[in-house]
Amino acid sequence: MKKTFNTNPNKDIKILKSLFLLIFIIFLNILFIYSYSNAAEIIKHEVKLEDKQIYFEAVGVLTPKTITTLSSKVMGTITGFTKREGEDVSSSETLITIDDAEINADMAALEAGLAEIASNKIELEKNLALAETGKSAAAAQLDLASSTYQRIKTLYQSKTIAVQEYEKAEAAYKMASSKMSEAKAQIEVIISKRAQIDAKEKQLMANIQKMKRMKQYTVVSSPIDGRITARQTEVGMLASPGMPLVTVEDYKNMLFSAVVPEQIINKIKIKDQVKVIVDVIEDQVFVGEVSEIAPTGDVMTHTFTVKIALAYDARLKSGMYARGLFEKETVKKISVPTDFIVKRGQIFMVYTSENEFKYVRPGTSYGNLTEILSGLNPGDVIIKK
Repeated sequence: MKKTFNTNPNKDIKILKSLFLLIFIIFLNILFIYSYSNAAEIIKHEVKLEDKQIYFEAVGVLTPKTITTLSSKVMGTITGFTKREGEDVSSSETLITIDDAEINADMAALEAGLAEIASNKIELEKNLALAETGKSAAAAQLDLASSTYQRIKTLYQSKTIAVQEYEKAEAAYKMASSKMSEAKAQIEVIISKRAQIDAKEKQLMANIQKMKRMKQYTVVSSPIDGRITARQTEVGMLASPGMPLVTVEDYKNMLFSAVVPEQIINKIKIKDQVKVIVDVIEDQVFVGEVSEIAPTGDVMTHTFTVKIALAYDARLKSGMYARGLFEKETVKKISVPTDFIVKRGQIFMVYTSENEFKYVRPGTSYGNLTEILSGLNPGDVIIKK
């Protein structure tokens, strides 16, 4: 038995047409995407002659606004260090402790002496009170003896009484006068002793205050907010007065110290804006403000030091080499984006179309722009592929 197949030519043709149409649409989409991506990669830039600042470039280094090296003011063994190099510290934060046992012993001896003086002063005041009482009694006896003596003397001069009574009254008067002198002398001695004790007490109190200050010196604290950049000692070492212990820098307030020739120093003013380029930090131009201008220059090099304050940036480190750009004059120049310039060995070029280019001679680069000394004219259009 023979099998037969039903075929429909019109149906097959429709299927083929649909398949070809689908392939054609896919091809157009691919072509469109490819053309769009190529077009998106091409960036144009029109060359213009623009006003440009001419800068004088001064070199220098970055330094913290404040650098403080803490030194010991007392002698003693270092017992503690709370921070290491590179760690941040706060103002008044304790960094180092020094053994204060000897100071405490001296303080105890001084306080014991002060307590003894207080006891002696109490006893002295009692003696002074007794001496004052004795003086009052001696004064009363002297008054009585004096009046008696004057009365007896008058009677004796008138030949009314015997010489023995006169001599007796005179002796009593002299005795009372002597006792009065002794009472006064005793009081003066006590007052003198009190003055000596007061002076000794004052000296002891001054020494105690000195010991308290020395005890405070056994705790070394940071005077500023900053970062420890150096430790000159370790725990267990003997600290002595004037011995450097640790260095703290105010790393959040960085200065660029530039050396500027005398020819332009008078053009620089306080609060002028200065561009600062740190070579190790690429694609970044920092802008600082002139904060200090040295009033006198170096007689050998005829240069002046100018300090520029920079805003805080964690990438800026003390000691980094930097260049400062000080405005000198304004001229017409051609500058193009640096990434439009293509380098081939020692040759520089820019593309004017996908297949055409011009050789150029670049000048100084400032940020993302590079000066073009020759090779381009105003109105030229360059591209970046």
